[in-house]
Amino acid sequence: MAEAACVGAADGVHAYVVVAAGSKASDILEADLKGLVRREIGPAAAPVEVRFLSALPRAKSGSVARRILRKVAAGDLANLGDPAGLVDPAVLDELLKSPASA
Repeated sequence: MAEAACVGAADGVHAYVVVAAGSKASDILEADLKGLVRREIGPAAAPVEVRFLSALPRAKSGSVARRILRKVAAGDLANLGDPAGLVDPAVLDELLKSPASA
């Protein structure tokens, strides 16, 4: 895993993960991540959803655009904001198209 961001939603924690170069997203990796969080932090922190992305949405300042991640986790896809405010607007398209796991 290269980097990850987690956000809370009404149904639990949602994780957005960027896989390290040379690694591949898989169901096994997802289960390992969920199991690691469950063991090290506790069952309440285990993500109900894991999405693998090529990059996290970042504002021009370089910070992760968690507001967007929270809205996607809540299923509120209206008014995500101006994609021009992101370093790479294509990440938003990928985020909206990436399949959600459960």
